[in-house]
Amino acid sequence: MFNKFEEHDAYPRSAITTTAQSHSLPAYTTRHDTLFSLGRQHYVPGNSQRTNDLQQFDKMDTDLPWNYKILETDDEEEEEEDDTENNQEIQELNELILSQQLGHLLTNTTHTEGHLMKDMKTEIEKIPNFLTKHNSSFKQMLYQAQLLVKSTSPTTTIDIKQLRDVAIIIYKMMILQTYHLLWTAYLKSGRGELIISSETIPIWPKDITSLLKVNKAINSHEIYLKFVNQHLHALDHQLNICKTELNTKANNIDGYSLMVQKIIDTYIEKHIQPFRLKIEHQIELIHYDCHIRILKLQYIQHNPNQYQIEIMKKICQNKYEQETTEQEYNFLKQQIDYYNSPNQSFQHLPLAQAAGIGTIENAEIRQQLLNQYKEVALNVRNNLFPLYLTTAEDQKEEFQKKFEENVKKVYTDDIFIDGNQNLSSTLIQIINQRCEKISERIKCIYKFKVQSTLLFD
Repeated sequence: MFNKFEEHDAYPRSAITTTAQSHSLPAYTTRHDTLFSLGRQHYVPGNSQRTNDLQQFDKMDTDLPWNYKILETDDEEEEEEDDTENNQEIQELNELILSQQLGHLLTNTTHTEGHLMKDMKTEIEKIPNFLTKHNSSFKQMLYQAQLLVKSTSPTTTIDIKQLRDVAIIIYKMMILQTYHLLWTAYLKSGRGELIISSETIPIWPKDITSLLKVNKAINSHEIYLKFVNQHLHALDHQLNICKTELNTKANNIDGYSLMVQKIIDTYIEKHIQPFRLKIEHQIELIHYDCHIRILKLQYIQHNPNQYQIEIMKKICQNKYEQETTEQEYNFLKQQIDYYNSPNQSFQHLPLAQAAGIGTIENAEIRQQLLNQYKEVALNVRNNLFPLYLTTAEDQKEEFQKKFEENVKKVYTDDIFIDGNQNLSSTLIQIINQRCEKISERIKCIYKFKVQSTLLFD
């Protein structure tokens, strides 16, 4: 049964969010993992760091937060006491207890915040491979910057380590600024400033509410607000420290100029692009989540009956399944076209790495076994690709049909209309708007998948 103001999480969350018990997604969600194992070249870069980044991209959150408790109201109003003085004493006591609880919870957020800040500090303070002194492209960039410094100040003796220190500080600043954008989006959403509308509707993202298990009986808004502001202040503080360090180190280099810094900036921006894309994608999802939850709130504010609430959830879930299967089908087609393209040489695919064959000393036998293995492997792959595609297409059509039937049915459902044609029309309009945002969100997720894989191509 569905609760009027609370629905169960339908889809698994990842990364920063908590995992909810739910029914599993359609089978296609695991099929393309098998496809990857049958032939992935640019999808799994040789560099281990890139592989880890891409694995995180694949784990990006794909659930829809239409299942959140968005309306905090009591089902029954408190009865007024005839004794006004006694009622006032009770109210003062409740306020005192609330104040103590609030202070206790704000104190207890320190550990959670510290853990999260530790994760961000790890990203900020680590020295990535592309900034190590052994990286050839990094050394080449520093050499170019060094030549530019000497061209403007020929008598300057510049230690290449000075430029490397500058580059590391600039890297930290770029990471800090990117995180700042994410946490600013959290804050705007929580303040009701993320979506411009006729009324301010505060929506705290699931990323934040899942970190702080706040009792709904207290002022959770203030807890979340303090929590996010503390993180933003910490990021500002670290950014100011980096700015001071950058100015100090740059001033110690005769001939350092904006042109020199531009060379360093361009190099770093290129290499942190996957990280920035990931954060920008998270921010996009925050916008969609906010839209979707606001529409649910607007729906509930029309006081729908229990059946009308169930219909809304059912159709939204149908839309999720329909759009996901369609996008997954399109994504699968792109992958198959990629693996079947003429420029995909077999020996460069993970599929070609047959364990044990390469260790055979006899070159003639080794080549003979490799040829046999290649023939069998490609035959298996060529047989599986059409099967995957056919299965995905069947699922796409099945969920498309299911969604269209349920949408069509709701217009003539007497129980849904419930004798109020105007109200039911308004509810249907909100459902349609919500489905549209759900569709846009899923398209955004798959667009990011394509961008992130092409980035490593």
